[in-house]
Amino acid sequence: MQIKLEEIKTGDKYPGWEKPFEGSLMGIIDGEIQLLVSLPYPREIDIKDFKNLTAYGIYNEKYPLVIWRFGKNFLLPTPYNPEFEKQFRPNDVEKFICQKNKMMTRILIDQNGIIRVIGLSELKSSFIEDLQKVWGDSKTGWDRYNSWLSQIFRKNTYSLWEKVKKYNY
Repeated sequence: MQIKLEEIKTGDKYPGWEKPFEGSLMGIIDGEIQLLVSLPYPREIDIKDFKNLTAYGIYNEKYPLVIWRFGKNFLLPTPYNPEFEKQFRPNDVEKFICQKNKMMTRILIDQNGIIRVIGLSELKSSFIEDLQKVWGDSKTGWDRYNSWLSQIFRKNTYSLWEKVKKYNY
């Protein structure tokens, strides 16, 4: 039996958790954006900031990258390959696009997969429209996305944030 996200809460183990990783995953699942962030040892300030989504935006150089801002100082760039989503979750993407209220579930877990924060946010329609525009351009060679990402993640996140088209929460 599969556990649904609405059935889990802070303190539970994230469903399907197998082994530690540090980083973030973003995808469209069941018609909403889901953001999973794993920090091995989240500090109290990280937990406090993650509860408070303050802004988000799209960094679009060669490919799009979504950057989330939590609290005052927590910037999180998240890779997102729309071609993967369209190929492997076409019904979820279609459901997301058709929904009136575009939602994001965000979850912060520790190294053991224990949920430290779970939150739900409605995303601005202008952000979704801009995401759809960059998603629609698949002529740029999505097969090179991972190589581009490894170069981008060597850059300072604050310098990327300065070039982001921002949406305040």
